[in-house]
Amino acid sequence: MVVKAGGDRLRPLWDFTNLDASEARLRAKLREETTDPGRAEVLTQLARIEGLHSRFDGANALLAEADALAGASAIARARVLLERGRVLRLAGDLPASLPLFEEAFETALLAGQDFIAADATHMAALAGDMIAWTERGLKLARRSPAAASWIGTLLNNLGWWHAQRGEHSEALAAYRGSLEAHERQTTYPYLREAARVGVAEHCARLDDPRRRSRFSSTPLPGRKRPGIGTVASTRNSPPPTPTWADRRKRLSRSGSAGSRG
Repeated sequence: MVVKAGGDRLRPLWDFTNLDASEARLRAKLREETTDPGRAEVLTQLARIEGLHSRFDGANALLAEADALAGASAIARARVLLERGRVLRLAGDLPASLPLFEEAFETALLAGQDFIAADATHMAALAGDMIAWTERGLKLARRSPAAASWIGTLLNNLGWWHAQRGEHSEALAAYRGSLEAHERQTTYPYLREAARVGVAEHCARLDDPRRRSRFSSTPLPGRKRPGIGTVASTRNSPPPTPTWADRRKRLSRSGSAGSRG
């Protein structure tokens, strides 16, 4: 598979509805790597799987190994920072995770790794200032083809964030933008459906039946958006975070092979 300049060469190995299969592919890739920085990159992804299983000690051990192998590779260092931040966030330590996401963003951006930089903005938005980091991520995603697939996710998370605060007009605008982005890029069909449900729900809340009928569809199980129901901000107390097992079940029901973690 050809990866765009600034894209993520390891992302095609991921299927967030099947972590075991993802791990098997990543371990096979690890055996193929011929350089220490390359092995470091793959180890960070294996650490991410450990984190998604809440095996934080295992995740941190893999990240320590990756850090030792990364050397001067900016992309490997950016991945280590990003995944360390994710592990901390999954463990519930938002304040400690945010500086790592910020540093991962700067490191990836300087290395020309726009996909990873946009990933870092989406994580920083979840851990910190949702508005500022979403705007930063959107600016990058709109100018970089390698990061363009993040537009829908960034706006979906923003829609959820506004919805949690009862800001239904703002939520509707964000979900509409997300739906338009996911209709252009069809990599993540369940996120497209989540955006469609968000549009319909907030049309209903704003009492606009003409717009609501256009976007109506069967709500996702539990009326939660798989993969984006974990939005948190340091501005206010975050909404409850579903377990990865819950998220994984909803992803499996959606029939999607992709997710944004």
